Amino acid sequence: MSQVITLGSSHVVAPQRNPVRGEAYSAARGAGLIGLAVVVGFILFQVVDSPGTPSGGGGGGGGGEESTVVTQETLPDDAGTARPPGDFLTIVLNASGQGGAAQNLTNLLRPNGYNLLTPGNAPLQEGTTVQCQEGFDAEAQALLFAVGSDATVAPYEPPPADAGEGAADAECVVYLGQTPGATTET
Repeated sequence: MSQVITLGSSHVVAPQRNPVRGEAYSAARGAGLIGLAVVVGFILFQVVDSPGTPSGGGGGGGGGEESTVVTQETLPDDAGTARPPGDFLTIVLNASGQGGAAQNLTNLLRPNGYNLLTPGNAPLQEGTTVQCQEGFDAEAQALLFAVGSDATVAPYEPPPADAGEGAADAECVVYLGQTPGATTET
């Protein structure tokens, strides 16, 4: 079918669109765009959710630290044979004064399979330390490797009483301290 359109003294024949074909084309095009959006979304999710990628969320602060995915093959030689990360309780305590820092580090450690307690707070300290109870030396080295940055292993001291629910049960504690020379948010 065609339609005759008169413009002044000229006649133009314009083809008429098939409404069924137009709807089918639009539906197919829409489905294709949705499929493309799903693929792009999946790729972005994989990039953002991949271990070692700094995460946003968690209340801000904490900088852009990166965590390393720890496996027995990637452990440093002095880590020995550590228990799997899910076989012992770990807590991250914010001793930096930076809001959200302990939650950010907890989120970075999560892909390693650590059995993580809800992060809490501790008195301010300079530098980050990993402290594990006696008999958890290899786990302390593995956790130190996962925490990265300039963390050090220190002798275990029980977490403060107000550090958070379950903190006293943790076999390993990460005290996320201030970077030397840094100032705290007020």
